Amino acid sequence: PSTWRLIYEGNGPANPEEVVMRVQGIISLKDLPPLTNKPRLVPSQTSIHLRQAVTLTGLGTEKFEQSVDAFIQIHTMFSRIFKDGILDPWLLSAFGDHNAVDISNRYFTSRHQNPTAVQLSFHELVDPDRILVNMAVGDLVHSEENDVQFFELVSKDGDTPERHDRTDPTKFKIGDIVEAQVLFVGVPLKGGKARMMAVLCALTLLD
Repeated sequence: PSTWRLIYEGNGPANPEEVVMRVQGIISLKDLPPLTNKPRLVPSQTSIHLRQAVTLTGLGTEKFEQSVDAFIQIHTMFSRIFKDGILDPWLLSAFGDHNAVDISNRYFTSRHQNPTAVQLSFHELVDPDRILVNMAVGDLVHSEENDVQFFELVSKDGDTPERHDRTDPTKFKIGDIVEAQVLFVGVPLKGGKARMMAVLCALTLLD
């Protein structure tokens, strides 16, 4: 396969669902849209590696450390489908003396790798100057798998229920408390190796 996915078959093998993990933490590092400058003559082979990414830490809190343990357990699950030494170790990041996790998603997919990928428009808040749109050349496509949604939690006010509103990615700052929705994907590497990726699919500003 071109990728390996973590799925849940609780509703039967005919109705598999991809597992989405929710991780709450503090942003310690980020590289989020929109792009402010158009890269000079970037070939499509380079553009495909452009990512939207965050690093989250919990500053040692128990809840975040439970999320870290879950990442490790999921990596162990992936390792069981490969021969020994094929899957790269999962590398935990750090923020000072505290654990942190890196979560990211590419802006583009290659049609060569995914011939059935359907082009999806960039949200106006993600690509207001159409820089990314103009980079989608050759076999590059911005697909549903590349679409990261950005939300802001609006607290309950009287009879108005709590809700998640679509928001501008520029609102996210270092030190903000957020919740990331994460998929886990095994990707092939050169030389017959593989790596588990924590893929960002949504980010919500909590505080």
